[in-house]
Amino acid sequence: MRLQFGSIPTKFWISACILTLALILLVASVCRAAKVPTPEPDVVKLLPKASEVKGWDISKNSLTYGAGKTLTDIYDGGYELYTKNGVLDAAQQMYQNKKDIAIVTIHRMESDKVAEKFLEYWQKSDSKQSTYKKLNIPTQSYVYTADGSANAYLIRDKYFVTVNVYIDGENGRVAAEEFLKTINAGIEKLIKPTKPAEEKPNGCCVK
Repeated sequence: MRLQFGSIPTKFWISACILTLALILLVASVCRAAKVPTPEPDVVKLLPKASEVKGWDISKNSLTYGAGKTLTDIYDGGYELYTKNGVLDAAQQMYQNKKDIAIVTIHRMESDKVAEKFLEYWQKSDSKQSTYKKLNIPTQSYVYTADGSANAYLIRDKYFVTVNVYIDGENGRVAAEEFLKTINAGIEKLIKPTKPAEEKPNGCCVK
């Protein structure tokens, strides 16, 4: 008797499809992770660690790194805007706080002056938002809320940072500011590393 396609149980095909989809997602995740070079670039190191911003954990396999034309891994189209304005490389990661989501992107620019000009490019339109507000961070930064999200920007040295928190209103603004404060502290340590203590002839140390 010839086996007919219809004689195979429907559950078999559903299971096969689910297994195939799972394998595709697994391969995609491995390929995605493999795009981060070794050793880790500074833009990757500056991304907040799990729970470094209180209540926020890293979404699994959400890290993406791009440099030059591979910025398309982060920006699906329009990467030329970033490369033409001096972005050398960037890292992006997603965070979760229960059902809330935040996306952090850190860019390394050609110089601090280039970073400042790029911030001004975005600020030109964002400052027209009624919710636009400069942040209480010792560097240039601001935030505005719109369409159920808080959108925050910061520059420090040659780094340009964007944070998008998908929480409406004041809670979103506060969360975005906490991310920027954490990242700003990380940049501070990166550009001004702690100097080792100098040892006196008698064995005592001074800073």
